Amino acid sequence: MSKLLNSRDEWKNKATERAAELRELRKTQKRHLKKIAELKRNNCQLEQLVEAKKHYLRASVNPSNPGYCCCTREYFNGY
Repeated sequence: MSKLLNSRDEWKNKATERAAELRELRKTQKRHLKKIAELKRNNCQLEQLVEAKKHYLRASVNPSNPGYCCCTREYFNGY
């Protein structure tokens, strides 16, 4: 009888440990997925900022743009 109880206890302890490891793994994966989503959002925002700055620089370098003053770097005449 004692062998049976020990065997059951060993099985139960193994199952409990395995469940705890799986739970920690899921928590870690969830944390990593949140971090990945946050980094993707930041990357997207930075890409948009770069595109906006490229557009701004193209407009400022273009001397044929009548609404832009390169000296003050401001738009005028209704802009």
